[in-house]
Amino acid sequence: MHYTYMDLLAEYGIGSAHPGGFLLTKSLLKQLKIKPVHYVLDAGCGTGQTSSYLYSAFKCHVSAVDNHPLMIEKALNRFHMEDQEITLKEASIEQLPFLNESFDFVLSESVTAFTDIATSLSEFNRVLRSGGRLLLNEMVQNHPTTESERSSFSELYQIKDLLNPDQWREKLMTCGFSHIEQWRVEPISTLIQQKNDNGNDFFPSDALDSSLQEVWQQHQRVTQLLASKLSYLLVVAVK
Repeated sequence: MHYTYMDLLAEYGIGSAHPGGFLLTKSLLKQLKIKPVHYVLDAGCGTGQTSSYLYSAFKCHVSAVDNHPLMIEKALNRFHMEDQEITLKEASIEQLPFLNESFDFVLSESVTAFTDIATSLSEFNRVLRSGGRLLLNEMVQNHPTTESERSSFSELYQIKDLLNPDQWREKLMTCGFSHIEQWRVEPISTLIQQKNDNGNDFFPSDALDSSLQEVWQQHQRVTQLLASKLSYLLVVAVK
């Protein structure tokens, strides 16, 4: 079987496979002033670590979607174990199974870049209420890359477009977001140097194929190769 990077994350059940990990997620969410009356969508929920935290920490209404069946299975198990009433759907963020203006907040962490970005951003805008906020944590190209580097990146992560920060801003505005409330661009190299635990949890499958290690090693090589040229973008955009 040929495993993708997303398969790797699903099989190992990595809770927060995005820049800064779960500790950064918690820090960002605390800034949003989420209240129990709010409806929040975790778009690309993975194993449900963030969705579960939203439910327990803010007592709000949480919905979660992911398009990987194994991620959905592990998220469902988590919610059952924690006795949490979270709406969970297997779906693509490019076609969200929710009505217009359903949410006060949409959270997407290292998910949107793996999709048709404009389509996903338009869907986020559609399901957000007027004045609702989108929180993004995405990998961006902050320095020019070679064709070979872009090829290695795209082959591993199956990403069509490695955008720079200005391109992300343009797409957000084009897709209906009225203004940017927060905007931070930080070099990915600072995260690679960090030695402390970033708060992730793991729900590995019972049987792990040895070929998954090859995907992990490739991920490590590409990350190191592009460490000086990649950054992570943290955005709060308002509809």
